[in-house]
Amino acid sequence: MFGLGYQELLLVVILVGIPVAIWRVAMRLAREHPNRQGIGGWLLVVGLGVVLAPFILGWQTLNAFRYADWTGMEPFQIVVGRLLMGLFGGLFVAWSIYNAVLFFQRHRWFPWAWLGLNGLLTGVTVVMAIFDPESRAGLFSLLYWTVIWGGYLFRSQRVKNTFVR
Repeated sequence: MFGLGYQELLLVVILVGIPVAIWRVAMRLAREHPNRQGIGGWLLVVGLGVVLAPFILGWQTLNAFRYADWTGMEPFQIVVGRLLMGLFGGLFVAWSIYNAVLFFQRHRWFPWAWLGLNGLLTGVTVVMAIFDPESRAGLFSLLYWTVIWGGYLFRSQRVKNTFVR
């Protein structure tokens, strides 16, 4: 079929078919129940990610400190590198905690704060992918889910009804 093997076809089904099917079901449910509000439905998946984000980002920052290769660098470069890693890692963890607070307070700024954090993470991952080709897979995954959940956060009626404070 179009010169694609089963692995490529499966990848297309996973990356395109499943989100399209989920979107169609969500749109049908939104038409049937237009005034849904509160943390429920697909917003639970977003909430799970928001709750886990500080732990995941903290773990990644800790691993960046533990496994960084500083060989061949001057002491000044090592200090600046560790300082920047700690600063960015702390910023990401603090911002993700702030996102969790906004989420559970149902604040109207939550979708924008969530998009800002994911946009900044995507930007940092792009810079990392330029210097480290192994991190390109992480870039695609982060960009893919940012687009999917960002679209949900800015188009869903449930989100518009929930985050009103």
